[in-house]
Amino acid sequence: MKHDHVTLIPSRINETGPITWTMIHDDRFGQGGNYPDIDLEKGDDYRIIFTIVDINNLGIKFDPSVVDPGSKPKAINAIWIAEGSGVQKNPGAYPDQIDQAGVQGNGKQLRIDDKNSDAVTLTYRLNFVGPPELGTITPIDPEIRNGGGHGVDFLSMEAVAAVLGLAVLALVGLLWFTQWRSGRVHTEKPIH
Repeated sequence: MKHDHVTLIPSRINETGPITWTMIHDDRFGQGGNYPDIDLEKGDDYRIIFTIVDINNLGIKFDPSVVDPGSKPKAINAIWIAEGSGVQKNPGAYPDQIDQAGVQGNGKQLRIDDKNSDAVTLTYRLNFVGPPELGTITPIDPEIRNGGGHGVDFLSMEAVAAVLGLAVLALVGLLWFTQWRSGRVHTEKPIH
């Protein structure tokens, strides 16, 4: 399983202004709704870890409340996920691509396990809580683009090498068999 890290930094222009977010993923960052999407490589499952770095001490955390305790995985309000680009996200249901979701690290970290088995786009929304004086905290809603494919990529070097190896083994076996049938392969009798 590969790990993918996303850093989220909340800030506020003044004491009564709304919360604005800076999202950092790999070498890209975005603010104010222009957040970088998460592109997952083909072939591996991923654990995506979102971490709130509250450098302004606003007291913001992921919303840990459970939306649907009977769902698999247990649906939490910290993240809503739907399959498709720009689709409506609702609490309580995760697409089949999501294996696990959980809040940890004193509410500052959210992790989801993405099977990444299908090449699909997942639209998600991150939800937060904080002290009452902050009011409603602006959610973040970019996309995850799954590369898909836990199967064999027939154009990969590993697949080509495996096919060639099997072909060589089959050819050696065929040659041995034809020589044995023609009587060229002799088996020696043990000496007593």
